[in-house]
Amino acid sequence: MELTINGKETEIVFGIAFNRELDMKYKVEGFGLKFGAGLDTVIPELLSDNVGTLADVIYNGTAHIKKGRPSGMQVDKFVEEHEDIEELFDLVKTELEKANATKKKVALWKKDLNLEKE
Repeated sequence: MELTINGKETEIVFGIAFNRELDMKYKVEGFGLKFGAGLDTVIPELLSDNVGTLADVIYNGTAHIKKGRPSGMQVDKFVEEHEDIEELFDLVKTELEKANATKKKVALWKKDLNLEKE
């Protein structure tokens, strides 16, 4: 998926780098163990149309970019100024449902939240 962020076409990829970055930010700790809980944190928030999570998901979807990655503030501005926020939510959710690294987890959350299409 490509989005124009800060005047530049930016590829958003929901792959391994995306998952790793989310897991580093969202962790569950206990009994001396740490578990990444990135997708389990952001998917239900995104499915409930949390705009902050939308910006976070888009930003983390740029984790693969080594040079010229947009800043979090640039992504926030992009989301805030987007002309059709509902369309942006739908686009991101659809891409997460299709991406190899995220589709299984999205399907599980949609089932758990009774959001499956019939």
